[in-house]
Amino acid sequence: MMMHTRYTCIAVEPSSPLAPQPYTLLYLGTENGELHKAVSIDGEMHIISSLKLFPGTGINILAYSAKKGLMYASSVLGVAQVPVVHCAAYRNCCHCLAARDPHCGWNLETKCCETMASNKSDLLQDLKGGCMSQCLEVDPPNPENRQTFYKRKLGLLASVCLFTSFVVLLMLWNWIRLCKSRIGHRRQHVRNIPEQRTVCRNEPTSELHCEMKVIPLT
Repeated sequence: MMMHTRYTCIAVEPSSPLAPQPYTLLYLGTENGELHKAVSIDGEMHIISSLKLFPGTGINILAYSAKKGLMYASSVLGVAQVPVVHCAAYRNCCHCLAARDPHCGWNLETKCCETMASNKSDLLQDLKGGCMSQCLEVDPPNPENRQTFYKRKLGLLASVCLFTSFVVLLMLWNWIRLCKSRIGHRRQHVRNIPEQRTVCRNEPTSELHCEMKVIPLT
């Protein structure tokens, strides 16, 4: 069970006689409108999935239809019907076994997570432990797929590096152009400054200091 969760109603699905391991499948409604699918094996409870049906309000009634394979949940907002089997949601062997869903098993031939109702004895399932080591034994990693993955990753990294280098070079080029423009503007400003001259003894001179004439006091 999830911690700090208050359950408002419960529905029980009996164990299938064809199941390799006996179990008890529970559907639990919560006070915040969630539907939890859980399995009990040897006194141990495991939450398989959690689905938000009625945000902000609790689930009042749960009713299971074995014929249709649907769970009906009701609240003050209305009624919702939910399929109890959703094996297609598990995309690979590890996800299929780790979910520990009594409805689902991994097909070694089709490489798909399928419903146990197909009566296939070769479907992998481990409700008690969710052991994923079986997946590594029957479906080892493909070296070619691994090489393809790393090649794509390196290609993406190279593209990012090239784009970053292009941006840096563009910024550097703009900075150089801006510096040249400022230097040219300063040179033009210096050339336009008129030559300053001073007048000493009524004659123009470019010297900064003029010879001073001393007049004696009489």
